[in-house]
Amino acid sequence: MRKTLGVLVGVVLVLGCTGQPKIPPAAETAPAPSKTEAARSQPETPPKTPAPVKDEKRDAGGDDLAESITLRKCIDQALRLNPEIRSARLLASALQHRVTQARSLDDPRVSVGVYTDPLQTAAGPVHSTVGVSQKLPFPGKLSLRGRVAHENAVAARELARSVEQRVLADVKKTYYAVYVAHKAIEVNQRNQKLLASLARLAQVKYEIGKGTKQDALRAQVALSKLRDQLIRFEQELETAEAKLNMLLNRAVTAKVGAPADFAVKEIDLRIAGLLDLAAENRPELLALKHAISRDEFNKDLAVLDFFPDLTLGFTYSDIGRHGLSPVANGQEAWALTFSANVPIWYDRLMEGVREAKDMLAKSHADYEQRKNLTFFEVKDAIVRVKTSERLARLFRDTIIPQARQTLEAAQSGYQVGKVDFLTVLDNWRGLLDFELELYRAKASLEQNFAELERAIGAELAPGGRAMPEKKAKP
Repeated sequence: MRKTLGVLVGVVLVLGCTGQPKIPPAAETAPAPSKTEAARSQPETPPKTPAPVKDEKRDAGGDDLAESITLRKCIDQALRLNPEIRSARLLASALQHRVTQARSLDDPRVSVGVYTDPLQTAAGPVHSTVGVSQKLPFPGKLSLRGRVAHENAVAARELARSVEQRVLADVKKTYYAVYVAHKAIEVNQRNQKLLASLARLAQVKYEIGKGTKQDALRAQVALSKLRDQLIRFEQELETAEAKLNMLLNRAVTAKVGAPADFAVKEIDLRIAGLLDLAAENRPELLALKHAISRDEFNKDLAVLDFFPDLTLGFTYSDIGRHGLSPVANGQEAWALTFSANVPIWYDRLMEGVREAKDMLAKSHADYEQRKNLTFFEVKDAIVRVKTSERLARLFRDTIIPQARQTLEAAQSGYQVGKVDFLTVLDNWRGLLDFELELYRAKASLEQNFAELERAIGAELAPGGRAMPEKKAKP
């Protein structure tokens, strides 16, 4: 019995020394632990008076976005702090750790048997047995399992890049929504001053008998409508700022500066080149390509299930010296053992192969469907970009200058009594609407361009060429 225990202790020590897990290095994308997380890792010593944990990043929005906001600052902060991006990166990192697990052997098995009443043999009484066994999958299975896990991990990295691009597109669109709201408020306030001067002029003309009371009242009604619009624009601004703060992982009440004005982009887009870019860069398409490779390996793995796995082991028997045979010497017995599963359930195995083939065919169909959808999104985004550019230039270069000249002429004519007040009011309304449409068209151009970049899966220069990919800041 003592020999048996000695052998068992030796086996356990050997397995323990060889089986020490290596501590993997921290993933590059994993965020540094916050003060709160570091505190949680310490032994619990409850304070007498618990103080609330303060999140400095979210409490006051303490960054320079409250002073001045640029699109580049917003993009950089989203890449660093957006929780959805961090979650997708961490999922990809977690799946990468499965590769080594998938291509590793199972743990060996140790068995111990102790006879309460020793088993009598010719060589002597058997007191106990110790056995160790290791399962060895059929050659090729572990390699294929590792490849399946690897393709899953690479697909997850592409999907993380897809999440990143979708969030950045939302950041860009929301940034320009903030821009439009600020410009709408600015135009509204400027027009309130203009309309107030027209209202005073209408009141003066009415008092001296050269105008009507109706003109003065129309001016006051128009001024009230402007104030009503201002309330709506302020609400749109607050909503856009709150959404931008959400995307940047800031407090929703944090202050956001006003975006600077910008020029209309010079757009030169060619559909054929952009479709090629989308096929090469769209993360969802690349992820589905890796899904196809994964399913091909799964199909090969299902075929290998027709072949048996081997289990190799050895058994030690502790034998005493007083056996039934007069020549019993109590010498210990060692035995090598071999076992294998017998894959005889053909129908089950064939169903596994058919399932793998169907999953592979499904991945091919998913890829074709996503490619068609991607090409449509690229075409649709190009049309919307070009339309927004044409509208912005039309308002900037033609409509607004003409509307401004018409209003100035109407104002001059009204002062000398050649034009009625209703004509002046209509011209003023037209100019107000055109100015708002100009800013909306400019913002729409940038928002549609962001959607085009999202559809292609790469950042574009205005000429339609892919720009070098920028690395996310750690």
